[in-house]
Amino acid sequence: MKPLRVALVGGDPRRFAVAVEGIDLQHFGSARDVGGGELQRLLASIQGGALNHVLVMVRFVGHSMHNRVRDECRRAGVPCRAVPGAGTAVALELKALRSTYGRPGLPASSRGNRR
Repeated sequence: MKPLRVALVGGDPRRFAVAVEGIDLQHFGSARDVGGGELQRLLASIQGGALNHVLVMVRFVGHSMHNRVRDECRRAGVPCRAVPGAGTAVALELKALRSTYGRPGLPASSRGNRR
């Protein structure tokens, strides 16, 4: 089973280190922190089907970037969720995603319903 591909949007990627087993996390920094090319890279990844889910750290991105990412996700059918900040909020979202999509290596029939 391939890992879940999740984009984490906002802030400076050099300042955040989040790892959750079974998730291929791709961090796209905010334009203010790393330049406008990040938004274009992110939009291309969404349009190209390279992502399963997008998490936007709204504390670190402006309204226009958040709206643009959300709208592109809607068009591409990629779930997009806003999280209030970094750290614990992001870690909890990633763990919830992993739980929702099932643990890597387990066949679908053995996943069960976890809440």
